[in-house]
Amino acid sequence: MVLALTITVVSELVLAKLAKRFETYELDENEASERAEQSSGDEAATMTSENLAVTSKREIKGLYAAMIALVIGLAIYFTLMFMPNTPFPGEDGTPLTSVLISGVAVPIALLFFLCGSVYGWVAGTLSRPSDIPPMMASAITQVAPLIVLFFAASQFIAWFDWSNMGTVLAIKGSQFLGDAGVPTVVLFAGFVLIVAVLNILITSGSAQWTLTAPVVVPMFMYLSIPPETTQMLFRIGDSPSNVVSPLNPFFAMTLGFVQRWYPKAGIGTLMSLTIPVSLAMLVVWFLFFLAWWGLGIPLGLGSPTR
Repeated sequence: MVLALTITVVSELVLAKLAKRFETYELDENEASERAEQSSGDEAATMTSENLAVTSKREIKGLYAAMIALVIGLAIYFTLMFMPNTPFPGEDGTPLTSVLISGVAVPIALLFFLCGSVYGWVAGTLSRPSDIPPMMASAITQVAPLIVLFFAASQFIAWFDWSNMGTVLAIKGSQFLGDAGVPTVVLFAGFVLIVAVLNILITSGSAQWTLTAPVVVPMFMYLSIPPETTQMLFRIGDSPSNVVSPLNPFFAMTLGFVQRWYPKAGIGTLMSLTIPVSLAMLVVWFLFFLAWWGLGIPLGLGSPTR
């Protein structure tokens, strides 16, 4: 709730003013639809606020039908997961080791396909099975620039992983915090800032935690700081900086959406809009944690902050 209120305030007082400088070059809905239609097919031209605000009875029926299809699909999914004497439960018979969990991407894709197809048939946007491939191709065409950007980003990430620079930066930064001899609050702030900076280069939270935890957790435990508190500090530094990292795949996806309305937008344009949100979240969340930590409120059952 605190973060939601913070983001709302920043959006209304800061981002709304920053976005005004783009109004001169911003495409209106008709121009954006025409631009999307040229690259994505006829369906993109219908995506205007007027069309999206009007919902026909067939579309409502389609939503209900898609919801029913989702319930049926989930029922089949969990039935297969717990059904004995089948290949779907895990080797030890428990659902947590099931192939439906380890390969959950496939069931999710099938559920999306099921719900989308049912909605299309009931709402009338699909009249025959041959309508599905062009729609899928249209969606891929719309994100083609992002795929090229993902390729370039993947090369940099692979090089960064091959060079072990992430490991070197994480270990050296943790050792610096341990040798500084600063007060606990300043130590907290330093760790949060290092995690935030590293997260711009190492976008995977689990990978960064794997690199830093073996050094930081024992070091903080020696300073009487529980591992739960260290994990909380890591989350505070990791989450806000995700929105400003060009290596984050969702950053590239968001840039693609922005470019539909503002073709001149680039990485700098999007970062100028996300940095205020990131900094506000980082500061407010850290101050909220300090208040929580100062009062000695546990982070959970059996998870003290001190």
